[in-house]
Formats: sequence, C-alpha cells, structure tokens
Amino acid sequence: MLYEISCSRLGGPGVLDPDIAAFAADQDATFDQAFSARPIKEQRALYEEFWRRYHAPRPDGVLATDFNVLGLSGHVPVRLYVPAKASSPAPVIVYCHGGAWMFGGLDSHDLPCARLAHHSEAAVLAVDYRLAPEHKYPAALQDAWDAVNWVVEQGPERNLDPRRVAVAGDSAGGALSAGMALMARDTGAPRLRAQGLIYPALRVSRPAIDTHSPGLDEAAVSAALSAYLSSPGDAQDPYAMPLMARDFSRLPPAVICAAELDVVLPDALEYAAALDAAGVPQRLIVAHGLPHTFLRALHFCGAAERAFVDFARAMAELLRG
Repeated sequence: MLYEISCSRLGGPGVLDPDIAAFAADQDATFDQAFSARPIKEQRALYEEFWRRYHAPRPDGVLATDFNVLGLSGHVPVRLYVPAKASSPAPVIVYCHGGAWMFGGLDSHDLPCARLAHHSEAAVLAVDYRLAPEHKYPAALQDAWDAVNWVVEQGPERNLDPRRVAVAGDSAGGALSAGMALMARDTGAPRLRAQGLIYPALRVSRPAIDTHSPGLDEAAVSAALSAYLSSPGDAQDPYAMPLMARDFSRLPPAVICAAELDVVLPDALEYAAALDAAGVPQRLIVAHGLPHTFLRALHFCGAAERAFVDFARAMAELLRG
C-alpha cells in the first residue's frame, strides 16, 4: 500500500516554506547556471563553503568514530555513528551522502548522519566513496557495496548486528542505495532489511515539475550524470539508474522521502509506485514546501525536521526485531 505524509503545507501546493526561504535563495545564488561550467576544483570549493554555512553540532549521546574498511579497490574511509540508545548488537544503516556524485564526504553530511543515528536509534555507517569525474561509475557503487559487506562480515567486531542491515542515502546517495538493493537481491546476499531514499535521482531524465526547484534544475542533473557515468550504456544500467530495472519484486522494504519543490520529485514518486506494483512494502513521505537538499535545514526548519524524523523512525521500525 502506498502512503503519503503531508509535512507542513503552508500556503498551498508549490509554495516554499518560509523557514527555508533564505536557504533556498542561497542555493539559487551558489548553484547558478554558471556553476557546472566551472572547473571541478572551484565547484567543490563552492559546495564546501555552502554546506559549512549550514552545519550544526551533533546531538548529544552520539559517538562517531572514523576508520577505513578494505574494499576491492583499496581502503574506503567510513564514519560510524553509534547512539547511546542503540541496542546491543546495534542495527546498522549504511549511508551514502548526496552531492551529485562529485561532491561531499564524511564531514559534509555529518549533521544528517548523526541525527539519523539519534532518531532511528541505529548505528549509521557513512561511506566516503570515490567521487566523479575522477572516478566514474561504478567506483562509488563498489565502495558503498564493500562497506555493506564489511558490516556483514566484520561488523560484529564492533558490536554491529549483521542480521539487521539497511542502506540509505540522499540524492546521488539515494541512487547508490537503490542500486545496492537491486544488487543484494540479484546476488542473494547480503539480506537487507530496508532501503531508505531521500530525494533520490534514479534515472537520466524525468517529467518536468510545475514549480521552481531551488538550487537544482534538469541541466544540473544532466551535468552531474555526464561526470558520473562512464558511457551512454550506463544510463540503462539499473545498478546506476535504478528506475531502469525491469523487475522491482523481492526488493527490501523502502522508506522514500521526497521534496515537493524538487526537479527529481518524479523519480521518488515513480520508484514508490514501481515498488507498490511489485508488492514491495514502501512508505512515501512528501515534504511539502521544501526543496532538494533540505537535510541541511534540519536545525532551523520545522517541516524539514518533521519529515526527517518520520523517515528515521520508519527506518527504525523496519530494522526492529
């Protein structure tokens, strides 16, 4: 069954939540039409400056530890967040950050990862996967997949429960998470308890939304995909672009959190519908009045916080037991 939660519909459909208006304007100014034409070094510097403007401390009671896990292509940096209320051994959410496959890392998504651990009462393993364009598909997916398998094989050494593992991520990280859900089903292991996708980008093109999408348009998505994908054929590879899959059955239950004012909103809606048609339990949360990247606003936008808490608690429910 398909569920939709309306989170703070202020002023009607397509109206930006006032708590996030200044943030959205900053997004438009930072990630303007000239952004993608800049050298990658300049793009990353602007991205770094942007997220740091909206950073906030971790919640109390969440312990974070940095280390490396050994993958097929070498060591993958990770950060493990363990909340004080986690059970022993703790369920685990392997988290892939957003950033157009080109930006971000452990520090850029410290705020949402720490809060996800706090609200879900699960351990969160954030993955610092290799970035495009230096490392094209499937490098990022391989790093994330290696982290998932590390949890299953070596997680018990850190008091992590290999029987209760989920994948999650935002934007580009949502695509990586959905790709891993398909891989786990197709290979038969590991068995994932859940997949959590926050405003995911799941295909090369999509129907246009009839509203402004602050900080992100179809041209920006196209530029990100050009940097990420190795060849035109990758656009049809469901592990890269999960909505290209022909079969959505037997996938892990999903929690999908979408933003109403977001160019990739159709991806979330179509993925939820595809899972529903295939008989896969899923929950769709549409955060009304919010733009892409609203995870940066959890500490100052009530609608963003409510949508995120709903997401975290739904993930906790799927990991329970």
